[in-house]
Amino acid sequence: MENEKSLSDRAQLPEGAESSSNASELSRRKTIDRREGEDSEQFSEGNRREATDRRSKKATLPVNAKKQSPVNKLQQKVQQHRKKKLLAGCEACMGMNYDTLAMDDYPSNEQVAEAKRDRDYWTAVCAVCTVVFFFGLVGLVPAVIAGVSCGAALLGFTLAFTPVRQRFFSSPSLKELIGQRKAIEFRALTHIQFLEGTSGLAWRCEHMRKYNNNLERKLFRGLVQCSRARNMMDIIRTKKQIRLYLLFMIESQKAYKRLQMDYLERHFKNVENGWDDALEPDELAKVSDEELTKIPQPEGKK
Repeated sequence: MENEKSLSDRAQLPEGAESSSNASELSRRKTIDRREGEDSEQFSEGNRREATDRRSKKATLPVNAKKQSPVNKLQQKVQQHRKKKLLAGCEACMGMNYDTLAMDDYPSNEQVAEAKRDRDYWTAVCAVCTVVFFFGLVGLVPAVIAGVSCGAALLGFTLAFTPVRQRFFSSPSLKELIGQRKAIEFRALTHIQFLEGTSGLAWRCEHMRKYNNNLERKLFRGLVQCSRARNMMDIIRTKKQIRLYLLFMIESQKAYKRLQMDYLERHFKNVENGWDDALEPDELAKVSDEELTKIPQPEGKK
């Protein structure tokens, strides 16, 4: 029935309308069958070329990563292992407290000398008054003068050697300055002992000398030898020696940061190339202890 209706409809349409309907049907067929014939062959060939290009690009990535020889890879792994080991051994230098070792509030020699001079003056006054008092007891000096001298001696002793002095004078006494010095020195020496530990730190930091040439100065040789002999705390006593240790730690921190940057740059570069620079247990067994304990070379230097 549907076929008969369509035929009847076509019969009722004029000739121009029928030709236009046929053209629309042909155009629809052409749009639907776009990939038939020569166009489909060209399209398939283009897709194949693009697919082969993509495969070739993907295939070249691991090839570039595998260009490096196994021997060169092992050398780089050993070099990275040395850097990592040195970073682990010298990490304690980054925990150095600058304020503790700098001792900025340490009483100066001028303050101590001034306090000694004041003490000597008060001591002389007390001594003179005491002598006058004894002369008064013997009868060589009137009793009034002897009594005044006794009171002056007691007052001078009280103002010079007791805590009452703080209420009348702003300058600290010699005893206070010496106590302050000892407390600051004890705090600094305790911090040095904490940094050095039981195995020593300065001599391990000296292994980073290729990243900071200042660690090779003659000024630090004695310090490094004491750290290697584990008798650092028997040698360091004065402010000058503590400041020397502080200077060495500052230079060690500079070397540590350069070593860390060198290690991370090389590590991320190796990761981008597609391989891990960590030594495997079987590779570690092939490397001698002498090779592992060598001082790592900075990148770009031999």
